[in-house]
Amino acid sequence: AAALLALSSRAIVLRDGSVQAYGWSDEVLHEREISGDDSCLNVFEVEKPEPDRATGVTRVRTASGMPIFLPSDRIRGARFPLVIRIGGEEILLFTQAPSALSARNVLHGPIMELTSADGAADVLVGTPTPLRVRLTEASTVDLGLKEGQTVWLAVRTRSIAVLG
Repeated sequence: AAALLALSSRAIVLRDGSVQAYGWSDEVLHEREISGDDSCLNVFEVEKPEPDRATGVTRVRTASGMPIFLPSDRIRGARFPLVIRIGGEEILLFTQAPSALSARNVLHGPIMELTSADGAADVLVGTPTPLRVRLTEASTVDLGLKEGQTVWLAVRTRSIAVLG
């Protein structure tokens, strides 16, 4: 796989039909070497930028219309649509609506799927564009998480990678 990545400029890594990584080949290769195949990634295109100069963020939307806030300085001069990545470990999960957060991206939806193995748990949340969250298995027990339960997610704007 590394030899193929070295021959290409951009790469998409799929696992069971799900995008695991996307971006410049050297970045994908480096990230895969660091994190291995167990990464929990959310990769999708966004478009329709609406910059807010007063706050320094730009609202974009996924194909399903889900709003995402990105730092304006990271996308200045970019051509849309853009591909972004949100690591599942970068997403905070709440069982109640959070308040007084610095995170601009707060979404909610039902838990569609909850799987765990080797002390880690993946939670698929039915936001307008479904997001996969990575937690410890202990956290899922402590929070009493179960499929169908409504949860809230928070993502800092600077935790979102702009891939191009």
